[in-house]
Amino acid sequence: MGDSNAVTARLRMRTFRANLKSDAHKLQVEIEYLEKKLERLRQAPPSTRSYRAPFAMATDVLLSHSNRLRKHVEARTRLIRELAVWLSAQRPLPANFSRSSWMETTLVADPVCRRQGYRWLTERALHMAVLQHPNHSFQGDDQVTITLHTSPVDGGTWRDEANEVVDGTSSRVQVTVFASIDKVAKGYWKLFTQGIASSPMVEWVDSDLVYFHSINPFLGTSKQSILRRFDPSPRQVVFTIVNVSHDEIVPLTDGQMRTHGVSCMILDEVSTGITLVRSTDLALAPLTCDGKASLETMGMLLGVPPRLGNDSPTVYLEKIRSAVDSYQIDQVGFRIMVTNRVVADVEAERT
Repeated sequence: MGDSNAVTARLRMRTFRANLKSDAHKLQVEIEYLEKKLERLRQAPPSTRSYRAPFAMATDVLLSHSNRLRKHVEARTRLIRELAVWLSAQRPLPANFSRSSWMETTLVADPVCRRQGYRWLTERALHMAVLQHPNHSFQGDDQVTITLHTSPVDGGTWRDEANEVVDGTSSRVQVTVFASIDKVAKGYWKLFTQGIASSPMVEWVDSDLVYFHSINPFLGTSKQSILRRFDPSPRQVVFTIVNVSHDEIVPLTDGQMRTHGVSCMILDEVSTGITLVRSTDLALAPLTCDGKASLETMGMLLGVPPRLGNDSPTVYLEKIRSAVDSYQIDQVGFRIMVTNRVVADVEAERT
């Protein structure tokens, strides 16, 4: 019996030692694994992960959502503006005929006041240009609209038979040019100033503002003009030409006929290499010492043959209207040709 107990005790001890040895081996293996993992963690670059509070994460989510909504609103706003531009550009509105009081201003002889008058008149013309043309990119076709303006007679002359006299003409032009705005602006400035050197009277106020006197020997007319360039933004250039009606230095004399009015041209950069040219011209009936030019004189200036003996003033006025309508049709191609030519001249200078 005693021997049996001793054997059992030895087996139990042997099993216990085997288990200890097995546990020790497992622990050794785990220690080696952990040591290797620790070594890898030491050699790896430091982690950039950091703990973020839930409030901060919620703020980022709301900010991202707000930015997406803002971009959506901006995109819709741009779309609405482009649609409005497209609608307004499909056909130019008829030019408004307005004989504003500032167009009857007299240029005085005093040098200081005179130069101030140059700036004031051209700034008024700029204001008129902004009102006539909304500031937008262009989506419509090239077009020219010319209108003959008349009014009831206010005197007891032979013109009473027609019940109307010609006040002047107004026009609006839209031309798209496939050239940069710098080239187009340079070309038009050259076109506007190329004849100034031969003018009998020139006064350069600065590089962008000049007064000059010119004579048209074929029509027998003269004009006193103020030309100015404005650069409201890098993507826009505006030219204004004010033909003044009264000038103390160059008074109107017998036998003379003075044309007057205002012209505005706006150049807008639609995109790289594409420029929109829009202009408004208001040409009032020329002045003489006896007042406004007669109906026959207006016909002559517009290329209408002299009135025949059996033509009534009413018939002659309708001939003038027909001439204006025909002129309008021809002007679309002519304006495009002129614009392309001024750009070609600039290109030729660079080569």
